[in-house]
Amino acid sequence: MATPHVAGVAALWWEDVMKSPLPVTASTVTARLIADAVVSPLASGVDLADRGVGLVRAP
Repeated sequence: MATPHVAGVAALWWEDVMKSPLPVTASTVTARLIADAVVSPLASGVDLADRGVGLVRAP
């Protein structure tokens, strides 16, 4: 069930990027999603392959 949640957050990032001076591209939105992801709520010592780049956050 993570896919619909991430899709919703990606839509919110599209809106945020459209309001900013950044180029409105999929690469920009992807970079914003990854840059704003957090890993602090995840258990320490978890392998990167098991946790990915972290939890997405809405802008």
